[in-house]
Amino acid sequence: MLPIAAVGIVSTMTASRTYGRYGARTTLLIGTAALAVGGLLVTFVESSSTPLVVLLVVAAILGIPNGSNNMGNQNLVNSVTTSATSGRLSAFTGLSSASEPTSRPSSSN
Repeated sequence: MLPIAAVGIVSTMTASRTYGRYGARTTLLIGTAALAVGGLLVTFVESSSTPLVVLLVVAAILGIPNGSNNMGNQNLVNSVTTSATSGRLSAFTGLSSASEPTSRPSSSN
């Protein structure tokens, strides 16, 4: 899990630059291609005699879509969400409870 997380951090930084320059489609294509390559590599290295270094490399390759697809999907959702629907969207995702105050104003009788 550590190689996936480490490469995911670097991949997120790279994906943010890729998104700024080329847009969401390219960012998502890079992440999807890396996921396909990583999935194929997992099928070839599933034996118990596979060296640890090879498993770490495969895990690192699977970290690329972790950052790229997250960055591409988040930016794509933000680009199609208008301010009119953002209140409803945040209510569905649970963000409204985190952003609204928990205490109610007291009413004076």
